[in-house]
Amino acid sequence: NGTAPFTYQWSYAQDLVNSSNDFRGILFIGPINSQSVSLTLNDNYYQGLGGSPQVSKNIYSTHVKVRVTDSVGQIADAYYIVTKVYSAL
Repeated sequence: NGTAPFTYQWSYAQDLVNSSNDFRGILFIGPINSQSVSLTLNDNYYQGLGGSPQVSKNIYSTHVKVRVTDSVGQIADAYYIVTKVYSAL
């Protein structure tokens, strides 16, 4: 409920690179200062099992944050977990 116009700044929610809480299976592509962003998969994924032992799944995930600032300087942060699962048969 802020005052337009708004500015947006997307980032990873993790603070430390190469730490156990820094799993970036999904990466930003393109600008990170607009209302919406584009994401892509990278080579980092969790390997899990599907409904049967023969079906493995690659689970790509990351935590992202968007900071929205309105024209009078009010700030709101929102956090998202972005996940994509692929079955490898």
